[in-house]
Amino acid sequence: MPAITVPPIPQWKPAPPTEAELDWAQLEIIDLAQVHTPEGRAEQARKARDALHKQGFFYVVNHGLESDQVERMFDIASVPFTQVAPEEKNIYEAKIKETGTFMGYKPLQYWHIANGVKDRLEHYNLNRNVDLKQHPVALRSLLPEIRSFIKFNHEKVVHELDRLLALGLELPEDALVKLHEFGEKNHSYCRFIM
Repeated sequence: MPAITVPPIPQWKPAPPTEAELDWAQLEIIDLAQVHTPEGRAEQARKARDALHKQGFFYVVNHGLESDQVERMFDIASVPFTQVAPEEKNIYEAKIKETGTFMGYKPLQYWHIANGVKDRLEHYNLNRNVDLKQHPVALRSLLPEIRSFIKFNHEKVVHELDRLLALGLELPEDALVKLHEFGEKNHSYCRFIM
């Protein structure tokens, strides 16, 4: 059987961990490996519900992606920022205020926070249907991998979290999954942030 080849791209290098003394938020950990028994499922549902109620966030482990797959997606996620010229970025700028869509680039310092402060994040957003809109040349050969990543996360991670949240809210287990079907038209995005 021939080996599957993926387009070569530069390897993303994360920043070193900070050495500053910081008061870190202690996020709840949702372990998807624990959802295969009724007791484990109930415990993870409770933890997800409580985390969203208290902090608004949680951290997911044992989601099914291998570390090399995660590293490859970090490599791919850096491409819109490191391999696309500013002139080409302008062509794919999202028309957030004009049309309400986030597809494409959200430029650095687009949002005005307060007192003259602007945001420090640049985004590139792809709709769940990656073929809905054209993308920068550097991303085009990577779309099959991005598509696969989006589909995996939607069906294996988001749907599992939907089920846990539904249980935590005492809804039928598939209530939220039915609202988030993969093929439905909506504004679900894969967002790369730099």
